Amino acid sequence: MAKPRHLDHAPIREAIIDIQVTTADGSMRAVQSLVDSIAGGFSSRIDMWHNSVGLTIDPSGVASTQTAQSKIGVRLDAPPHVLQVKTTGLTFSRLAPYEDWDQICGEAKKYWDIYQKAVRPSEVTRVAVRYINSMPIPAPLKDFDAYLTCPPEVPPDLPQSISSFLQQTVIVDGASNQIARVTQALEHPPSVSVPMTILLDIDVMQQKSFDADGPAMWEALAKLRDFKNRIFFDYITEETAGYFV
Repeated sequence: MAKPRHLDHAPIREAIIDIQVTTADGSMRAVQSLVDSIAGGFSSRIDMWHNSVGLTIDPSGVASTQTAQSKIGVRLDAPPHVLQVKTTGLTFSRLAPYEDWDQICGEAKKYWDIYQKAVRPSEVTRVAVRYINSMPIPAPLKDFDAYLTCPPEVPPDLPQSISSFLQQTVIVDGASNQIARVTQALEHPPSVSVPMTILLDIDVMQQKSFDADGPAMWEALAKLRDFKNRIFFDYITEETAGYFV
């Protein structure tokens, strides 16, 4: 594991704050009105839809399918920021270059205040922090245990050369009711001149009821970010951390 500290060149491809809520019927009208009021500050907008497919078999054994589509929100882009305004909640993303937690949290709070006044969710049901890290592997390529504390393993009697891997682990902290989904993957370069990249995707969440306008939700998000930091430094080696100081 690596020593936890600030990394001036942290390998963060995307940092995400996600808040899920319960809302009343008709909330899509409130979402649409909210989006119309702020869309001028964004360069693009894309409608988000929920699609469902049902299968029915009648007594004679004849099957038929039914499809339905409903609008659930709008995605707004203003790079390096992405905002998803949905009937089920709000998601705010900061793309690279990443600044710091205070910046992303401050921006998310700004849009959350607008959201909760317009949509009036009855309660917050889930909060999450997700950081997608993109870590180039310098040449010459070493064993993966030079970069990761939990690298992919191949049985010793088999060839040891690995060209791709995808590994996911779900970590449950029963004491704090926090759950982390940690995904490690090897991303292939678009050309031989570009180094391979290890993706370390850390999605930390807490399923709990919060007041929509209270401070407890933001305190929980800050603790989730702390848990994310612990996971990040525990999953990488000191050599890996040294590339991003």
